[in-house]
Amino acid sequence: MHTMEGFLPVEHAIGRSAASLPFLAWGLASIKKHMHSLQVALGAGFIGYFLGDAAMRERLRRERSPSDTTS
Repeated sequence: MHTMEGFLPVEHAIGRSAASLPFLAWGLASIKKHMHSLQVALGAGFIGYFLGDAAMRERLRRERSPSDTTS
């Protein structure tokens, strides 16, 4: 439900804001706790991508150039 601007008394707004602070703190702590896991996962993803890209470029380079070992 949407409360129109200026309809909620100031005391109620302060009370609702104060009541939401524990949930806001819990959410921020949860984000902070999971941030390291997110950084590790993103780092592993980037490393995997670049290693795969380098391997594919090398494979394509070998396929395009004529082989010196064939007689």
